[in-house]
Amino acid sequence: MQPQCNCPIDYYVLPNIDFVGGSTQEIDFHCYFYRNKEAFDLTKCTGKFSITSFVNKTSRPVVSKDAVMVMGEGDDFGTPNIFRVNLEKNDTLNLSGKYIYQLTVNSDDGAVDIPGQGTIYIQRNIDKSAAL
Repeated sequence: MQPQCNCPIDYYVLPNIDFVGGSTQEIDFHCYFYRNKEAFDLTKCTGKFSITSFVNKTSRPVVSKDAVMVMGEGDDFGTPNIFRVNLEKNDTLNLSGKYIYQLTVNSDDGAVDIPGQGTIYIQRNIDKSAAL
């Protein structure tokens, strides 16, 4: 007999993000090794930040942006361990609702890592003309 677990599985391990559509957003993800908590060096990596529908999870991304790898601060100074995405106003101006976002990190040797997914709540912009 297999043991049963009645605990919920959390697929969305990245932090929740919440903002109003049409606002510019600079979002940083600090990358560390799981076991020793040392800064993960993203020097030779590229990244992608993608958003898709929460309801239709198999749909194409509604937003897909290249990430920038940025130097850490404090104890991590000198190690580029920050995965940064810059969302422009036009990226989300016409979006509202609950979405899923995903980070994808590609290393120069061809390895691909997807550190996880998270939920993103984009509130409807009530005055889109003000954001233009």
